[in-house]
Amino acid sequence: MSTAAKIKTLEIDGSQIEIYANEDGDFFAQVEGRDRVKAPTLKQLERKLRDIKRLNRVKVPITLLKTPSWRSDKQTISFTQGDITGIHASNRALLFKSHDGKSEQLSSYDGQICRRLTEEEIHHTQSLWEAKVAAEAAWEAHEQSLKVDGHALVREAANLPAEEE
Repeated sequence: MSTAAKIKTLEIDGSQIEIYANEDGDFFAQVEGRDRVKAPTLKQLERKLRDIKRLNRVKVPITLLKTPSWRSDKQTISFTQGDITGIHASNRALLFKSHDGKSEQLSSYDGQICRRLTEEEIHHTQSLWEAKVAAEAAWEAHEQSLKVDGHALVREAANLPAEEE
């Protein structure tokens, strides 16, 4: 188990960030209560910390569109209006805050990030989704109506009894 020593305090945008080094030669810091940010050199760590602080001062308006996963029986979609507020320091996930105040980290599985949609665009997208679901159900029903048991047809054509199960 390696031990760490504080080597300096860095000020970035008015925040005091304590910089540590361990006996393995790694430099690291805690940023605003998040996971540890580390780098192989002090200069790289300082650059990384400045970038993180800069990235976490943004407010990018988006609409998060969530569609059902292939494992889900649900056939509904949802829209969440909010803002991307930065990028997580260690895992690089987008930080999202919805207009109802809920914060979360977004991964590629959490939905489609769209530009901020108007109510009209949301309504249109919802209508297209519903038409897609109806078309898929109609296709599946039609496809089922066309299917036959090829083995049974061949046995029937050869005047053989149906296979026993």
